[in-house]
Amino acid sequence: MPSDDVKIVSCAVGRYHTVALAADGTVLTFGLNDKGQLGRAGTYGVADGDACVCDSGGGCACGGEGEGGARIGGDARTQLAYEEGDACVGGAACRDGVARAVDLSEFGTAAVAVAAGRYATAAVLASGEVVTWGLNLCGSSRGEADDAKNSSSDGAPPPITRESLLRDPRAAATPRLVRGLASESGGSKPVVVVFGYAHMAILTDDGELYTCDTGFDGYAGGLGSKYTPNGDKRLGRDAPDEASALAPRRVHVGGAQGGAQGGADGGGSKVSAVSLGRCHAAAATTNGEMFAFGCGALGGKDPRGFPVRVPDAPSDVYDVACGEYFTLASTADGGLFGWGDGNSGQLGTSGDGKKDNAAVEIDLGARLGEKTRVVAPVAGYQHAMAIAVPGES
Repeated sequence: MPSDDVKIVSCAVGRYHTVALAADGTVLTFGLNDKGQLGRAGTYGVADGDACVCDSGGGCACGGEGEGGARIGGDARTQLAYEEGDACVGGAACRDGVARAVDLSEFGTAAVAVAAGRYATAAVLASGEVVTWGLNLCGSSRGEADDAKNSSSDGAPPPITRESLLRDPRAAATPRLVRGLASESGGSKPVVVVFGYAHMAILTDDGELYTCDTGFDGYAGGLGSKYTPNGDKRLGRDAPDEASALAPRRVHVGGAQGGAQGGADGGGSKVSAVSLGRCHAAAATTNGEMFAFGCGALGGKDPRGFPVRVPDAPSDVYDVACGEYFTLASTADGGLFGWGDGNSGQLGTSGDGKKDNAAVEIDLGARLGEKTRVVAPVAGYQHAMAIAVPGES
């Protein structure tokens, strides 16, 4: 447990868990630990009486059973026997409400950034490596494979697969490197990592953007549709099969002439901010442009397989934030704009069913009765917020 004087410098939230970064580079996690997303042991506690505790991935634990179990989509492939109070890394009732450190000592360096996905967590290390735990196959040696084929006769651990992470939350909870990034980035260092439902993005210190799939459908294998590599073209690049989708590869944003499909020649705009939604992504560049790709680019129904410049974005976009099917962008002068699904009022409107990709200016000052300047947009599942400060009169 961290001491009382720990200073937190950043944090990120997943579906049911939170990760925080301390000033000294320590990574702290708390929340649900049913799929190993805390990267450490939690505490098992079933409900009182005969009540059951269930998660959205289909796993349940019931108070009258005498022992716990982690079940994937009702399938008893994983059955971990826990009693209340046991240290645990799997099961619907495995959790920890106290922020505790994840042991990353084997990597020999502190963390500089953190991210949380639906059932996964990641950290960027000062060494320029990215580590992950939970349900995430990005940078794994291979994707889905038969267990017998993957078994090793020389004593080395078998390759990480979708089945191995679902079957054994203890394996999922073990921090591991995202491989293949160094050979692609040519020496540039990751500085930001973010998650979507089923994909991950990494931004480097020289403004290059890399994406990969997590290898899961976003519902821990128990709900939703079957995982499809680069489904909805969410990676913003060619990824025709699972192996290429699970490997971190560069997304060419812009190009020498700012082309709509990026610079296949290796040129491109420098990315300064990136965010991922359910199946899309948005990026801001150092010259104030905004690009998007994936399911309708900004959350609609027409998938874009390469980054497309957002035509009605302002010329001085500074930051971006993606919700499930909507996108926010703040500008250098403190303005705020939104695109996509506004049916729940997430674009600052009354929730009128708007779902097109036309820009909506969100004037916070008019709503608050004073001039404001947005310094950071924040997007949730179907809601949004913005951090704003008083603007010039």
